[in-house]
Amino acid sequence: MNRPRAALSAVWPALAIIASMALVQLFLITRPLDFLLTNILPDDAFYYFEIARNIALGAGSTFDGLTATNGYHPLWMLILVPIYTFFGTGVGALEPIRVALALCVGLNIATGLLVWSMLGRFTRHAFVRTLALALWALNPFLLYQSIN
Repeated sequence: MNRPRAALSAVWPALAIIASMALVQLFLITRPLDFLLTNILPDDAFYYFEIARNIALGAGSTFDGLTATNGYHPLWMLILVPIYTFFGTGVGALEPIRVALALCVGLNIATGLLVWSMLGRFTRHAFVRTLALALWALNPFLLYQSIN
C-alpha cells in the first residue's frame, strides 16, 4: 500500500499539470464553430477535413469531389478517414472535427507523460522537472497549436 502511495506522491505534480493542459484544451475544442474557425483551426485543417470526408464518402482523394489531390500527410489522413466514416460525413458535420481534436488532446497527454519521463533523464530534482513540464505544457502556443 505504501509503494503505490509513494509512487503517486512523486508524480502527482506532473499529473496535475498534464490534467490542467488537457482540461484547457478540452475547453477550447468544445467551443462553438465560429470560435474554432477564428481561433483554433487554420484553413489548412479544413482541407484535411474535406479530403477525409470525400474519401469516406467514396469520392477518393479529392477536395472538390472531382479533381484528384495530394500534398497531405498520409498518416493523419489515415486517422481522419475512419473518424469521418464513423462519426458522420455530412456537410458541416462538427462531430468528426471534435473527435479529431479530442484525439489530439489524447496525444498531447501521452506526449506530456513522455516529456516528464525525458526530463527525468536530465534531472532528478522534482521542482526543476515540474517547472520544465509546466513551461512546456501550459505554453499558450502549445495549447493552441497542438490541437489545430
